[in-house]
Amino acid sequence: MVSELEVGSLMRGAVLFRFEVDDMIDIDSRIPNFKYYKDTVVLAFWENMMLKEQIQVLIQENTVLKRAVAIQHERQKEYQDKNNELEHLKQLVSQYQEQLRTLEVRNHNHFTA
Repeated sequence: MVSELEVGSLMRGAVLFRFEVDDMIDIDSRIPNFKYYKDTVVLAFWENMMLKEQIQVLIQENTVLKRAVAIQHERQKEYQDKNNELEHLKQLVSQYQEQLRTLEVRNHNHFTA
């Protein structure tokens, strides 16, 4: 004969614990406070199951967070690369502007001389 004891519900549904009543009747008569120990074991098992469920949720969240950090790191690297390229292009523009001024001065001097 199997009895079921519902001890709570977890995020993914109720957890049922089964125990063999016939096997416990004989033990129950020989061990003082057996019911207390039996209940303690069931509660410890239930707590263990809840903790395992919480660990699974934390592992999933950790995986999502690791992926988010990797994506953010990649975006930051791309931003830094583009920023470096922009700075380089600004320097080139400045150099070209200086070259243009120099050529304009030479051209002006060439035609005025």
